[in-house]
Amino acid sequence: MRALFPIKKVLKQASEVIYFVGGEGNWKLFPHEEAILMSAFKVLPPEARELLHQQISRDFFVERTNKRINVLRFYDAHSDLRINDPDFEDKWLRVHMRVNGKKEISNVNIYRDFIFSIETWSPKKMYTDAQIRIEKVDQEEADKSYTKSIDRLEHGRD
Repeated sequence: MRALFPIKKVLKQASEVIYFVGGEGNWKLFPHEEAILMSAFKVLPPEARELLHQQISRDFFVERTNKRINVLRFYDAHSDLRINDPDFEDKWLRVHMRVNGKKEISNVNIYRDFIFSIETWSPKKMYTDAQIRIEKVDQEEADKSYTKSIDRLEHGRD
């Protein structure tokens, strides 16, 4: 079983090349995403903050199949990087900010102890060369996420 792990990892990375070529993913965060994450981390306890910083220092792929919801896929999701706290099973952080003077809210989801997604109000092109100022970060419930809103619109359910 252990011998299959490197093969699975190589196949996963190879499949992500298709996302990259198609413009639906890459192996780094955009500057506005990094600013959103760093701001969200600041409101968390020091132990959790340190583990989240360690998570994003590892290899990951950002799936960008939705223009506003970007999912991080970690290659090495080791147990030593998990936040062992039930509060981080499905935690949502809402980042209030101004983008070129206009108020926006972005969401960061920590799911099952790992950073899962960064949701932005606008597509990435709106943040290119934009002036971004973070105003505050709140901890919220999942029902305020863009993912949940899209699910309700597309499927008519919660």
